[in-house]
Amino acid sequence: MTKPLTHAGLPKGMTRWQLLDLLETGCRVLGLSKGDVAYLRFAMSSTQDGDYEPGRICAFWPSVTEIAD
Repeated sequence: MTKPLTHAGLPKGMTRWQLLDLLETGCRVLGLSKGDVAYLRFAMSSTQDGDYEPGRICAFWPSVTEIAD
């Protein structure tokens, strides 16, 4: 059995960068460390705007060295 990896998209009018700003603002409440936020910034910069539309997948495939850099 497989599980679909698609999502419902961001709220209308919201960009991935606005989402990241919200995550950075609420990182303490959400329990996110500075490293968590840095990784999310890296991950989101490795995706495309269209990946955040309904029915899409926000995925990227970096190498370990690319993440470490």
